[in-house]
Amino acid sequence: MIALIAICLRIALSPHRNTVFITFATGGSHWIQGTALYDNYRGFVYSPLAAAFFAPFTLLPDAAADILWRLINVAVYLGAAMWWLRANIHATISRTSYPWVFLLLLPLSIGNLNNGQVNPLVIGLLMISLLAAHTGRFNLAALCIAITAYFKIYPLALGLVLVVLFPRRFTWRLLVALLLLGALSFILQRPSYVMEQYRLWFATRSGDDRRLYKMNIAPRDLWMLLRLVHITISERLYTIIQILSGAVIALTCLIGQKRGWSQNRLLATLLALVTAWMLLCGPATESATYILLAPSVVFALTEAFSQSQSTIMRGWIVASYALLLFGLQLNSFFHLRKSVYTMSIQPVGALLFAGYIIAEIFRYAPGRPHLSSEHQDESLQEN
Repeated sequence: MIALIAICLRIALSPHRNTVFITFATGGSHWIQGTALYDNYRGFVYSPLAAAFFAPFTLLPDAAADILWRLINVAVYLGAAMWWLRANIHATISRTSYPWVFLLLLPLSIGNLNNGQVNPLVIGLLMISLLAAHTGRFNLAALCIAITAYFKIYPLALGLVLVVLFPRRFTWRLLVALLLLGALSFILQRPSYVMEQYRLWFATRSGDDRRLYKMNIAPRDLWMLLRLVHITISERLYTIIQILSGAVIALTCLIGQKRGWSQNRLLATLLALVTAWMLLCGPATESATYILLAPSVVFALTEAFSQSQSTIMRGWIVASYALLLFGLQLNSFFHLRKSVYTMSIQPVGALLFAGYIIAEIFRYAPGRPHLSSEHQDESLQEN
């Protein structure tokens, strides 16, 4: 709350400084005026429906709109984290450890909240979608996935894995949600204008190859790590790696489901692996995007010190958290020349975390829930 109050006061005093909300508001203003949303590959990059979402903010004073946007982000992001904890997904994290969870989330999240990124909203909605599926509310799960897809297309990857796990209950709901939200944008503006903006959106997104960007704005992903170790592969092979790695995640979760993993373990593994994939193999990974991994890393870190865990495993997850934090702070507070070394710190942290989750999967016998013995019976009864 102290951090949020400080951010709101800064915005009230200087609403146009250190914020990306100006870009979002510009998209909303263009939507209202019926003018082109996409002049180039950068600038406003979200869907026409997202532009319609930001349109009402343009009716408010700049500072008020900026603050309201951040309050929405905080509410969804921290609300999802609290719901995740209270749903007992990580049974070994006791209520007395909840403050540590939020304290550890703060340094990985504060930058996004300060400059108004959409990432907290996205990861919050993705967590809510999994929690909704956990409780059988697949309509809500599909709606949350669809909303994130209209902001950033690649979160749809989580929805595709849910399609694999719950084909009959989720597939048609996700399709309906995507179609209804798409149709909504045609109601909110002239259909011919909306159709042209969707055409431009698809054209700019498909033509935006961020691997060709200069080093200072290049994606911080697996491609960057390959450059770090001087491995050169074709773009076609890299695309194959992206597709195969995503398929392996879906297959891993499906096998876990068939072998009787508890739903808690399944959802925690799904969130961790898919968010790691989004960052390492997704199409648009910036320093701020690593907040998508923050909840999973913090949950794993808190859990590692809340149960019997080997020194190696604890050191492993601490190293991942430390690298993610160091890379973020290096980008935020030090004006160093961007290089493959400085920009590989966060991807290395994400890769370490993915390895930690994989090690945890193999650490437990097939069918055994990822819970300490004192919580296993209680959790299975709840499921």
